Amino acid sequence: MSKTLEELAQLEPLWDKAIQFSSNVSLEEKHRMMEWPPLDEMQANARRFLGISLEDLLIKAATNAESLTYAECRLVHDQFRIKKRMEMGDAWDRYQWSRKHPNLFVKRIQAQEAVLTVNELKAVQAVDEIFNRKQNEELETREIERQKKPPQDMPQEWVQKIIDREGDKSWGCVFYHQKAMTGWKEFMELFSGVLEMPHFCPGYEEIQDHKFAQFIPFETEESDLTLLQQDFRNRREKDDLKSGVLKNVLFLVTDDARLSCGTAGEGSGIFWGYLWAIDPDWVLSEVDEDGYDGRLKIHINFIFFRFYEFMSMGFSLKDLWLDFQYVKSNNLYPGVDINSWGLTHLDKPKWPFN
Repeated sequence: MSKTLEELAQLEPLWDKAIQFSSNVSLEEKHRMMEWPPLDEMQANARRFLGISLEDLLIKAATNAESLTYAECRLVHDQFRIKKRMEMGDAWDRYQWSRKHPNLFVKRIQAQEAVLTVNELKAVQAVDEIFNRKQNEELETREIERQKKPPQDMPQEWVQKIIDREGDKSWGCVFYHQKAMTGWKEFMELFSGVLEMPHFCPGYEEIQDHKFAQFIPFETEESDLTLLQQDFRNRREKDDLKSGVLKNVLFLVTDDARLSCGTAGEGSGIFWGYLWAIDPDWVLSEVDEDGYDGRLKIHINFIFFRFYEFMSMGFSLKDLWLDFQYVKSNNLYPGVDINSWGLTHLDKPKWPFN
């Protein structure tokens, strides 16, 4: 994709070729001219973000553009690329360029028309006509929905659920550890500080004292996770877990994890280190197509805050694993050495609303 107007103008020889000898334009040249990514990327984006094929998207846009959702409109409008809103800021520059260089602008349009199929051309033209209106309608709808939400000083949904629960309001997680683990007393002293640590979100003070950690000792090797998974599932099936405990995850305190944990001092509220979160229903010998194997390191600062929030609100451990991979690979927090999940992207606006 042309990142500057100078790069865009350098496509002029290709536009000339398309106008004069359109049948000689290769697929790669066509995509360069349209500023489209490779075909397989276009197809993958349509499948992943819209749940339909690229071909069906083009037919829908060409024959019934008014039925397009905002997301469908945006994918076509953004040259079938997944862009952030800040990457769409060159529209004004391109408009100015078209006014200053009308001949080049017309030539570019003629070249594109020469290489596009009938459906592609109709789809692109239709989306160009309706995109701004569709975007404004979407923004208006989102503003209406935003106004329906509770004020910022009201408890978040996951906190409110605990507050509203009748009877036992305990909430927390199950932690497995080897019996007679070396350094266990010191770890428990540190972890008591984690439990006492406040988190500054509305309503948290009402559930702070109900927070708990259930520690379960075991005598097998810590690498034998299948027995721990089975034990957790048995407790879950027998309803032997408190109502507020997370039922979709267990924690494992390994020696390495224990040794990773530390604090800047009693009462400092500053902790570091991780514990292993394990999916009790995952067959750990299997690694899926993404590389996920049913486990994830969780920073101890976030266990009773963001981790509990997401896992109690319908997210899976794999969702958090994918989030961790995304945050780390895209360096979303420059200068921070991210070795465990905690700093997240899950609550950020997702495409097409980013």
